[in-house]
Amino acid sequence: MYYEAFEPKRDSILALQYAATKYAVHHIVKACVKWLDDVVTVENVCDIFQQAQALDETDLSSKCLDFITQNGRLVLQKLSFENLSSYCVELIIKQNELCAKEEEVYEAVKCWAQSECARRNITPCAHNMRKMLGGLHNHIRYAQMDRKYFADRVIVDEILTAEEKLSRSFLGSDSLDTTCFIKTARKPLFQQERRVLRFPSVALPCPTALNIHAIELKCYRRVFLRGIVIYGATFSLRNTRRTSASLSFLSNVSVKLLDDSKCTIFSMEGSRIIMEEKFQEILFDEPICLKPTWYAVILHIESPGNTYAGNKGENLINIDDEVFIEFRDCPLSRNSTNVSRDQIPGLLLCI
Repeated sequence: MYYEAFEPKRDSILALQYAATKYAVHHIVKACVKWLDDVVTVENVCDIFQQAQALDETDLSSKCLDFITQNGRLVLQKLSFENLSSYCVELIIKQNELCAKEEEVYEAVKCWAQSECARRNITPCAHNMRKMLGGLHNHIRYAQMDRKYFADRVIVDEILTAEEKLSRSFLGSDSLDTTCFIKTARKPLFQQERRVLRFPSVALPCPTALNIHAIELKCYRRVFLRGIVIYGATFSLRNTRRTSASLSFLSNVSVKLLDDSKCTIFSMEGSRIIMEEKFQEILFDEPICLKPTWYAVILHIESPGNTYAGNKGENLINIDDEVFIEFRDCPLSRNSTNVSRDQIPGLLLCI
């Protein structure tokens, strides 16, 4: 296998890795694994995970499984999950740290069973779906489901036996402690959410007429970004009489998160936020995995007044000697927001 430069493409990288493994071209295999590790997303992680398992790439497989575990709710919704092997599905849903509701696990596994029936050209009836599930069924924690959901959805699906339905229906009674279901709840890994602030002090008000703020950041180990912290309205604005002027508390806030190639990986457009507090938390729908590379946070505020502004910002923050976060100026900023001053004072991290 000959080549001049390693320039893989997303639609061919898995085939390239397979061919390199088959013909024992180890340096290309290593390059493929590193490249795949850098581009893992909720869209492609299942495909990469399955190939890593098939090619016995234990390190890449482990990283993919960690990513899936932390982003369970999003990954379980993807069509690529339905194309996994039963072995890979089992590895995922048996994880005690899987970040997903049990109802979401059930729906994902049910869709997988329907797809498996289609792959085998058999009718996707309850009997056949249960047969396709096999041992996967034992990893669904029915005991943790909402009772109404269990009654309205699971029982109606007829995948469970009469004995299993009865066992779940009476679960919680001291007289029936012989249930076949796993009782313990899952415990997602990121139990601790930390607010990390980069400014030790507050300076003069920051005018919002120049309303595009941006900063770049890099975490030196993989963490999850739950949201960002922005400054709210200054004291004078917050004490405006709440008559017709109360609309001045409302600001249109947009946030974007870009990766190191300037591709948008999160976008929140035009949310109306009451800017009464000094610190305003902007929460993402799901935690976003940050790898050890540079990201840009872009904040757009439309507000009739001024906001607080930070001063004497730090370019490197150490969290418990475990997580180091570096900040640098972003060329996309259209005002004075930079490492030293103004907006985007903090991050909300899951550690």
